[in-house]
Amino acid sequence: MSLRTNLAVVFSLLLGIAFVVAPEWLAASDAARFADEGALRQALSGAYAEYRLAGQRAFTPALRDIVGYWARYHLVKAVIAVTLLLVLAVLVRWAGNTAAKVPASVLALGALALAAANIQGAAAPFAAVLPMLPGAELAAAERQLGAGERAPALAVMIDDFARFHAVLAVLAAVVALCFLGAGLALFARRALLLGGIGIVLALGIGTVAVANATTARDPEPAFAAFLEGSW
Repeated sequence: MSLRTNLAVVFSLLLGIAFVVAPEWLAASDAARFADEGALRQALSGAYAEYRLAGQRAFTPALRDIVGYWARYHLVKAVIAVTLLLVLAVLVRWAGNTAAKVPASVLALGALALAAANIQGAAAPFAAVLPMLPGAELAAAERQLGAGERAPALAVMIDDFARFHAVLAVLAAVVALCFLGAGLALFARRALLLGGIGIVLALGIGTVAVANATTARDPEPAFAAFLEGSW
């Protein structure tokens, strides 16, 4: 491998390590600093209970700090994942043979998925943190939803849940169009196998876009499934 290819590989490895290590450190603030996920879950449990009892849409200070931390956490991860995706795309271009291009391409697809997931989390951090709520709180929300109640906390949950899926719908649509364009361009250059792969990926990701757009438009059935543990 050439020197520039080796440098790209090393940079990719460093970004992979940073993706795991850096977010927790960079997202922390004086108001929101957690030793581990257990500490975050414990803080969230108390903060959410306080928020629910407050009976208002605006977050209480404690919950606002946690949601803000979670947004920053996912934002850092998204930036690292996007950077990793770009480096891997360059590595695919620089790779001299198919044996090197294939693993780099697979890793690039993984980085793309990580970037999309964390952009979602940064854009809708309250929805992203909901799986960490205690089961009793989720069960209570499920009962409220089933009874047709719309307490402020539940309404905000549903709104952020819809935003969470709307963001993925937009991201998936953009990526699907990119894969479709690349696939058609490859077909025009008679690279039939690669063009076919691009179009198949475009169709699959387009299906994800449609499904998430449908959920964003009518979030309550999917939110009910989430509360039942099916999300």
